[in-house]
Amino acid sequence: MVKQYGVGLELPFEIAQRDGVVDLVGQLPIVELIPESFFFGKKDEFLEMLKKSEVPVVIHSVEMSIGSSGEFHQKHFNQIKQVMDQVNTVFYSDHLCFTKFDGIEIGQLTTLPWTKQIMDGVCDNISKIQDQTQVPFLIENITNRFVVPDSAYSETEFINRILEKTGCKMIMDLANTYINSVNFGFDPYKWIDEINLDFVEGVHLAGGDEEDGVLYDSHGSNIPAPVWDLYAYLAAKKTPQFTIVERDQNIPTFEELMHEVKVANGILEKSAMPGLSESIGQVRREARSL
Repeated sequence: MVKQYGVGLELPFEIAQRDGVVDLVGQLPIVELIPESFFFGKKDEFLEMLKKSEVPVVIHSVEMSIGSSGEFHQKHFNQIKQVMDQVNTVFYSDHLCFTKFDGIEIGQLTTLPWTKQIMDGVCDNISKIQDQTQVPFLIENITNRFVVPDSAYSETEFINRILEKTGCKMIMDLANTYINSVNFGFDPYKWIDEINLDFVEGVHLAGGDEEDGVLYDSHGSNIPAPVWDLYAYLAAKKTPQFTIVERDQNIPTFEELMHEVKVANGILEKSAMPGLSESIGQVRREARSL
């Protein structure tokens, strides 16, 4: 039987430094860490606290650059594994993108060309990760600042082929799905329908910002209603093993963060009620009333 971890929070470095973080962790069934924030012994006492608390941890790195064809960044991965070993890691994940090119740091999550050559390189890097970890590896869809023209596949085809070829799982970032749908003019519900949900084990929920009519994935605001709608739609189709509310800019009070955790839990509970799986529209309306 698949273990359900429930809804948790990302714990960025700022939260790790706040008073009351021990009590916050005690309220959560699962948490997420960006390992790069804890390299070189940073906040070791915080990691020790997490270990003692026995809270399950999703390690979610941002700089493995699994889309860098012909490059596997072993030294960086070794540092990630050091953080993984310091806490109760149950999943490891990174983004379906590249952040390095020919050894040069780009400084952002950059969209891949959706081609067979790139796909083969991604699959090779994923296999190297899987060979060196004992926990499931997951890829996450990113916010696309552009789409490379004349790609061989659509984004959903590209993702599905990687999932099926490697057996890795997926964190579906619904904020990114929504942002891309607005910026590039597609139906986000159809996008979800096109993903092989058998491989979707995690969900990210976050808020973004708008500038000059373009949405950005800032993790700096409350989760907007359209993202809650997408979560309700997905939850009626597939209960994820875990959901993480992400907030690493303009971080509010712990009470406000826990409110969004409770909203997500409410959606999961309603989606599991008899009959609601046959009425996805009703689930979406329920989400708006929470």
